[in-house]
Amino acid sequence: MKYTPLFQKLGMSSAEATVYESLLALGEQPLTQLVKELGLPQTTVLQILERLEEMHLIAISVVRGRRRYQVLPPTRLANKLQKDRVVLADVAEELQGVLGELNQLYSLQPSTVPTTQLFVEEEVRQVLEDILATTMEPYRYIGTEHNLGAVLGERFLKQWTKRRVFSEIPSRTLVTKANGELDLNVHQPKLLRTTRFVEGGMFGAPQIIYGDNVASVISTDPLRVLVVTSREYAQTQRCLFDLVWQQAV
Repeated sequence: MKYTPLFQKLGMSSAEATVYESLLALGEQPLTQLVKELGLPQTTVLQILERLEEMHLIAISVVRGRRRYQVLPPTRLANKLQKDRVVLADVAEELQGVLGELNQLYSLQPSTVPTTQLFVEEEVRQVLEDILATTMEPYRYIGTEHNLGAVLGERFLKQWTKRRVFSEIPSRTLVTKANGELDLNVHQPKLLRTTRFVEGGMFGAPQIIYGDNVASVISTDPLRVLVVTSREYAQTQRCLFDLVWQQAV
C-alpha cells in the first residue's frame, strides 16, 4: 500500500490504514466485497470499519438493506490532525503545570535495579526515539564530533531534529577537541541546541544522558550503544555534565 505508512503516522494502526486506503481506492463497497479484496476475516474488517467511522473518516449507508462503506473527503485527515495538535498542546501545557509535582512523587520512589540494553547499527534509532518519548528537559550529549548520518541516515536525523524542535526538547552538547582547536560556544536557537567545547581526553566513551538513561557508545565500527537505565546513575552523570558545562568555553 502506497500511503499506509503516512496514515500510520496520523495515528492509524497498520490494519486500519490498509482498510482505509483500500476503501479509498475502491470507492463505495459492501462489507462482503471489502473482505474479498482484503483477504481478512469479516469480523476483523467490520471492527476496523467501525473504528474508522468513529474517527469520522468513513460514512456508512444502507442500500436495499445492505450496508455500504465509503471514504469521506481526505481533507478530514488534515482536520483531525489539526484538532489533535490543539488537544496535545492543551495537554502539554497542563502536564507542564504539574510536572514538578509528578517529578517530586517519582523522586520518593525507592531505588530501582539498573537495567542495560544493547543497540547495534540502525537499532540506535530507537535510542533517539526514546529521547523524544522520555524527556521534556534538555538532553545532554558528551563526546567527540562524529557523523551518525552515515549509519542512521541523514534524512532520519534531519526529520528527528525537526520532531525534537517541535516537541521543544533542547540539546546541550559538550564536544571534545584537540588542544589549540577550541571554539567559542555555539548557540543554535532554531535547533534548540547549544554546544560547548572542552579539551580532548577529558571524557571516555561518548554519552547521551536523557531521563533516567545513560547511553554510551561502546564502539563505532560497527556502531554499538549500551543504554543503562538507572535514576541514580543518570542523575550522577547529569550533575557531572553540568559541572563541566559551567567550566566549558
